[in-house]
Amino acid sequence: MELSQWKVPPNSNPTMQTFIKWVGRISPLLLLVFTGGLPAAVHCYWFFNNSLTLIQTLLLKNDTTRKMLGLVPMSEQYPVREVKAVEAPKFLDRENSPFKRAGEKVQKKPE
Repeated sequence: MELSQWKVPPNSNPTMQTFIKWVGRISPLLLLVFTGGLPAAVHCYWFFNNSLTLIQTLLLKNDTTRKMLGLVPMSEQYPVREVKAVEAPKFLDRENSPFKRAGEKVQKKPE
């Protein structure tokens, strides 16, 4: 759990950083208490599976490993695609909105 805390931005609120740290430390203990009645094989499976996932994630984030596997290095910046402006649908047009026209009809009082 301590390894996952690098995701917290360092310039974020210090109170929030402390809270995330303590939740990360307490949640595995609570999980162990609530799952204590399960067979031991479940805990072994969880530990082994999470260990393999952690190792795989760390290896795949390493640029040297990615180059050996023929993957694009994480350090390279992917090109940002240009976003084209899209015309708003007709029903969102405030001037010709059917809701506006309906409101005008309601506001007009017959004489």
